Amino acid sequence: MAEKDTEHRRLAAIMFLDMVGYSAVSHRDEALAQALLGELKHIVRTQLRVFEGREIRTMGDGFLVEFASAVAAVHCAVAIQGTIHTRNAPQPEAQQFHLRIGIHLGDVVCIGDDILGDGVNIAARVEPLASPGGICVTQQVFDQLRSQVDLVVVAMGEARLKNIPTPVALFQIPPPGAGRHWHPEPFSRVNTTRRLGLAAALGVILMVGFLTWWWHEPRAAAGHQNLVILPFRSVTAGETNQALGDGFVETLAARLTALQTRQPNLRVVPMSEVRHEHIAGINEARSAFGATRVLLGSVERNGETIRINMSLVDPRTQTQLHACTTNGVISNLFAIQDGIAELASAWLDAVPEASAGTTGPAVKPTSAYEFYLMGVGKLARFDRAENIDPAINYFQQSLAFDEDFAAARAGLAEAYWFKYKGGRRPEWLTEAQRQATRALSLNTNLARAWIVLGNIALQGSAPLAEAIRNFERALALDPFDADAWACLAAAYQRSRRSRL
Repeated sequence: MAEKDTEHRRLAAIMFLDMVGYSAVSHRDEALAQALLGELKHIVRTQLRVFEGREIRTMGDGFLVEFASAVAAVHCAVAIQGTIHTRNAPQPEAQQFHLRIGIHLGDVVCIGDDILGDGVNIAARVEPLASPGGICVTQQVFDQLRSQVDLVVVAMGEARLKNIPTPVALFQIPPPGAGRHWHPEPFSRVNTTRRLGLAAALGVILMVGFLTWWWHEPRAAAGHQNLVILPFRSVTAGETNQALGDGFVETLAARLTALQTRQPNLRVVPMSEVRHEHIAGINEARSAFGATRVLLGSVERNGETIRINMSLVDPRTQTQLHACTTNGVISNLFAIQDGIAELASAWLDAVPEASAGTTGPAVKPTSAYEFYLMGVGKLARFDRAENIDPAINYFQQSLAFDEDFAAARAGLAEAYWFKYKGGRRPEWLTEAQRQATRALSLNTNLARAWIVLGNIALQGSAPLAEAIRNFERALALDPFDADAWACLAAAYQRSRRSRL
């Protein structure tokens, strides 16, 4: 007989969040809604990793998250709202999205990986009372903030929540950019029953999700494309071949992501999110990100020759829209990649981005570019500590062939930054700064080098304005770099706390 999950109680900070008006957006433009949901998931999960939140489950456009402390939960919520606020700033109103977040500190019942109980119910009731972009917290959370964290918090008074016998005192952290005289909506104007109980909501969502799929499969709005690029499969066995294939697709993805600046109807899901979600198939890409187009392929190396297979697929119909096979020699690797990027851009009806800002001058010694791609491939999986030293080694080998290869120096700087984060040895931080500075002296158009310098400024005694300036430079070069947005939001949050 199967053993039942053990049941126990503990104190936890519970966060509920969901997207404002998601149903309306989905009804108006389903492809856009799926693209925005993909961005939301990336932003939330990036911050959960930073603040050590545990994702219990997602419910359509909503999340249930657990934290060990109320302070961590609030810091995470502020970072999420700040990142979304910064992300929304350059976007037209129709392509913006907003969140409501509710947080409660209370007793929960733990059954396996799940949590239940009054603590969860209160958090679920509190979230709808937040203003769009705001964070609504209970008295228990506020008590922790009052003694440990400097934040602008506005008292909302007491509210009677459905199925909660006693009134609950509530407070709200205003949306980013709110003025000094901002006040939350009165309770009488807020529908306190618009969130169902957790178990009931989950059941309704599952049933509606099934019926929606049955009646009306997802389809793209006219002219809108939501692209997911899957990691290319390495046909040839071996660690170096896998690294080369990963690096090839990472740099290709960077080129295609840049197309969004000139083609507003194109959305490219960040490769970091695709890897984090372990998306490997066409149906998974459609389910997780609402993909309307999926780019997939393989890399096969045989001695000094290389073969790239690539195809573009419509995941709804499983139809292959375009396909190509490119054969060449390793000595012509950069030109092969350039041609494939132009071909993929044509498939997407877009004009390709010039490559010089990403990789430096187009003509590089063969081995320099090959080792650079392998370094990029290893660094793409930086969350695995065992990949950092090989990435450093590949970038160093690239620079041994061409010491002025700016992109390789930027990659080396980033690898040393991740090495420092894992071990905190000062010499690694110094080397990261040295390499980033040298890279930018060769080519100022390297967004990742500016991000490294921004992160280093946040670590040390440099003014916060310097970190913010570096992140803004990165975003001016690559406005779709999710890491740069997250880092900029963290810098603004720290700057805000330092002024209070």
